[in-house]
Amino acid sequence: MTKTLQIHSRVKDYNILFTDAIFETISTLVARRNGAKPFIITDGNVYHLYQPLFERLKTHFQGYVHVCAPGGHSKSLEEASAIYELLLAENITKNDLIITIGGGVIGDLGGFVAATFYRGIPYIQIPTTLLSQVDSSIGGKVGVHFKGFTNMIGSIYPPEAIIVSTDFLKTLPQREFACGMSEIIKIAFIHDRQLFGALTTYHNHPSTRMLQDIIYQAIANKKNIVEQDEFEGHQRLSLNFGHTLGHAIEALNDHETYLHGEAIAIGMLFDAKLALKQEFLPLEDYHALKTLLQAYQLPTQLTTSSKQAEELFEILKTDKKNKGEHIIFILPNQNSFTTFPVLKSDRTFSQTLKDLLSQKG
Repeated sequence: MTKTLQIHSRVKDYNILFTDAIFETISTLVARRNGAKPFIITDGNVYHLYQPLFERLKTHFQGYVHVCAPGGHSKSLEEASAIYELLLAENITKNDLIITIGGGVIGDLGGFVAATFYRGIPYIQIPTTLLSQVDSSIGGKVGVHFKGFTNMIGSIYPPEAIIVSTDFLKTLPQREFACGMSEIIKIAFIHDRQLFGALTTYHNHPSTRMLQDIIYQAIANKKNIVEQDEFEGHQRLSLNFGHTLGHAIEALNDHETYLHGEAIAIGMLFDAKLALKQEFLPLEDYHALKTLLQAYQLPTQLTTSSKQAEELFEILKTDKKNKGEHIIFILPNQNSFTTFPVLKSDRTFSQTLKDLLSQKG
């Protein structure tokens, strides 16, 4: 049985469809576009795992499947340019559509291509990782990395629809699953303490039904936030809890050493330590966050040298949320959040950064 959530956007409204009838749902959505030809984008890992689905889609629609190399390096202008060439070669027009089937890299890349090809063509997102289901596919953000910086070039371009199926999660490695839980912990800690409690229960007594409920609630929370603040004026900034430092960690390690959810876990605990230091956060809440992150085997500490702390500080100066001469951190504050500015010229903060990252407890 298909459940539906509708997201109201200033650009256009779109539905999130919760179903395991993947091929049938794609067929229905494509048929509504009166003869549109789908151009499918995926990566090598997903293609290998679900090759029968891709073969069936190719045969049924006479469509093209582009298979990107797995990993964050495909989220680039170079890969987008290669896809533009293929779209032209396949005679894809504004009346056709792109379908992305993959994790956050594929969704963001394919959405970016859709937003920019012919100044915008329709696309459907089918996220195959927990992280992309609950986070990157929701809210219309699309983009690519540039010169080592995360999501430096992009836009807000909502899809026609999103298909969410927990069937894809059956083949997800445990490390990737934990990364998705990192993003759910993020939204639960700031916005939904009942969901935060459910995450502890799920860890101790996992079940498919409970996982489906957790995913639905996490997406419903994000839906409420992006509807209030689609273009990140204020409320949506809460979704960047852990992301200021997290993105810097990813950039420092060239998106290789830490997966996104792992970097965000370290970033969340760093922000929580800052909040603790500023007396925004009770000690018991800090310990509850750390305990839950550790329960899902997520990293909570980054051991850095003085040189790396300096490098992180320099990367932080380029963060997209920065305002003027200030680096902006998003800190938990009671059951909400607050923005915390740090002057880029504050040389003592690099030492604070090192101290907070390396201290235990």
